[in-house]
Amino acid sequence: WRPEEGLLIVQCDPVATSGKRIKHAQYIFEKERASYAQQMEKEGGILPRKHAIFLVHLTRNSLHKVSYDFEPNWANVVVDGIGYSSSPSDKKGEKGRALAHEMTSLPPTMELLEGTQVELLKKIKLRPILQSRFRMCLARLTYPTEQSTADIQTQIERMGQMLSDPRNSLLLEKRLYQLIEDAMELGGEES
Repeated sequence: WRPEEGLLIVQCDPVATSGKRIKHAQYIFEKERASYAQQMEKEGGILPRKHAIFLVHLTRNSLHKVSYDFEPNWANVVVDGIGYSSSPSDKKGEKGRALAHEMTSLPPTMELLEGTQVELLKKIKLRPILQSRFRMCLARLTYPTEQSTADIQTQIERMGQMLSDPRNSLLLEKRLYQLIEDAMELGGEES
């Protein structure tokens, strides 16, 4: 880490390498950043901002189901191909878009370009997102009393059972949409 360098770009291909290597690269970055921050603090210097971009190339027709869950202090952006297939009869392109939609729970980018925020949110499949993220959300909760490991395990099992039932997921989705709509009305947002 030299003071004049502020950006590190790490290109990752999960098809050619293990996802563990990508997580390891993130770990090395975090470790070096912390070491650099300590050094700068010791020397009384001002810590210039350092940035890292992990550019993960995911192809639509890849059968690899990849998930990267960076900590909250990391911002992340998903860039989807925004073009349609070259011809309407391109079945491979349709299959690729369907697979990407299934893997990411997001519709193709072109479908996300129009509509209100609530309409856009309703295009996202919330159930897979809820099922994959609820453990992390539970882990971040602050409880007013001490929770035992057994209590937390029971909570995780119950949430997993609730979210595996489509009726419960549907009720939760409806409530989330209602809360978002209410918040937007209070905030005066129109889009």
